[in-house]
Amino acid sequence: MQRIVLTDEQSRILENAKDKVEVYDSRGRLVSFLRWNDPRHAEAMAWHLHRLEGPKEPGVPSDRVQAFLRRLEEIEHTEGITPEKVREVLQRVKSGEAI
Repeated sequence: MQRIVLTDEQSRILENAKDKVEVYDSRGRLVSFLRWNDPRHAEAMAWHLHRLEGPKEPGVPSDRVQAFLRRLEEIEHTEGITPEKVREVLQRVKSGEAI
């Protein structure tokens, strides 16, 4: 991922802004908006950047997700749902077992 490092003055403007800051290129064209990041969000941002740069994991097909949710709903109506039952059904789905 490429990086742009702000000057001290640009960082100060961004840090003191109450809202988004418009960013323009050298020709005066609007290219983006920036907002100072709350330090409390640093861990989540680092995780997100790591995920963007890492190998892509395959998603879960919608039909499998829908079947999982339907099964949980059935269990809720017939037996009542518990965290243990959710984990059991999830493990069965992960192992490829038809639910």
